Amino acid sequence: MVQKILTYEQSPPTVSSFYNNFVVAAYFQDDNNDHYEDRRFVRTSEEVRDYLNSIGYNGQRIYCTSPSINPTNYNNGYYGQGEPLPAELLRPTFAWDGDANDIITAINQGIFILNHRDHGMESGWGDPYFTTSHFTSLTNGDLLPVVFSLNCLTGKFTPGECFAEEFIRKSNGGAVAVVAASATSYSGYNDYLCRGLYDAIWPDFDTGVGTDESLYHLGAILNYGKAYMADTWGDPWGYERLTFELFHVFGDPALDIYTSLPETLEVNYTYSSNLLQVTVQGNGVPIHGARVCISQESGYYEAALTDTGGQIEFDITEASTIEPMSLVVTAHNYLYYSESFMLNQKPQKPNRPDGSTEGKPNVEYMYKTSTTDVDGDQLYFNFSWGDGSYSGWIGPFDSGVEAVARHAWTEKGTYNITVKAKDSKGDESEWSDPLPVTMPMKFIYSHPILQWIYQRMLNRYPFVGFVLGRLLEPVP
Repeated sequence: MVQKILTYEQSPPTVSSFYNNFVVAAYFQDDNNDHYEDRRFVRTSEEVRDYLNSIGYNGQRIYCTSPSINPTNYNNGYYGQGEPLPAELLRPTFAWDGDANDIITAINQGIFILNHRDHGMESGWGDPYFTTSHFTSLTNGDLLPVVFSLNCLTGKFTPGECFAEEFIRKSNGGAVAVVAASATSYSGYNDYLCRGLYDAIWPDFDTGVGTDESLYHLGAILNYGKAYMADTWGDPWGYERLTFELFHVFGDPALDIYTSLPETLEVNYTYSSNLLQVTVQGNGVPIHGARVCISQESGYYEAALTDTGGQIEFDITEASTIEPMSLVVTAHNYLYYSESFMLNQKPQKPNRPDGSTEGKPNVEYMYKTSTTDVDGDQLYFNFSWGDGSYSGWIGPFDSGVEAVARHAWTEKGTYNITVKAKDSKGDESEWSDPLPVTMPMKFIYSHPILQWIYQRMLNRYPFVGFVLGRLLEPVP
């Protein structure tokens, strides 16, 4: 059963007709044979079919009644005003002989929704008669419908397995999920619950109720349907709370029902040491509300919905860089997207700069360094010269290749040169160990007499002048 759900979510059918076809199954109950429907089974089914057909779906009627009954009108009482049936439902145009074979054929050919309104029992539907005994004939494979079994008892999960349970547990076919009642339920309540299920998915079904937001997770759909029932049917006989308690989703209430042929998501992401940004599009258009989940085996987990621009950002400071990150993206009527990747690791600490450790002010000196990047990214380097100035980012260099920079100091003193690396994704290493560099004091012959003496010594005794110059102004 779990695998069926995962297959439906992650590898749904590629047959386009599956997402276009649905079935409404119902019984025309007329106990006093006055041609008027006693309940609302057919009328509710027709409301569902008419709406879905109006927006492009293809609904098949599987209706039945006794051969002696001649249906002509909807209920004239609690459930209606005796309105006439559509002409195409009048005998002999419509046969009113739908049965289990029709249901089996429809399921095996592929329908995305199967809706039933009539009486029920633990083992199945009263009319059209369809029970667990028919499940052996289902060979629909992955063409798994969502079933709205809106009747009595088909979800009664004690003491043994009920219709809903066996439907979703059927191998090589059956259903992916069933909404059903765990005890006796009641007309009117069930009918407006049914209407609410469709208004949850398609808000234009009843524009006078609810919001314009569509719901696709089965649990949310059922909850909305119950609220819709309470708002529109009310509680004339005191069964509202009971109806809330009776109906359940058999399967995964978080399942997202597909309502059209799924398309492919376009997912792009960028990341650094503390931020992962994900962009989700479909056919080049940003998808608002796509669910994005990231996780790691060690327990790290984050999930959120994309904004109107189709983007979401995660702070991944606490994520591990030594185990894969799993990225899963889902959106309604799009194929499941999953990818695993390693997060970026920042470059290794660069080697201490290599170059002259003493020198003369205003003379340019060359320094070099290198480091490696575990991910093999190209690297940039930024030297700090210790005098408040920097080289700025130079590069790119391949991992392990030496980088060279030059600098001249203008003042005497000792300076600590350090360097850090940055990879092509923007992650920065720590600073390297410092290289001390000393710029000795530069003697300035500012007094005119001293300048005259020095020049005379240089002219008269070149060797002494040369030695004196070397002592006063060393060359690196």
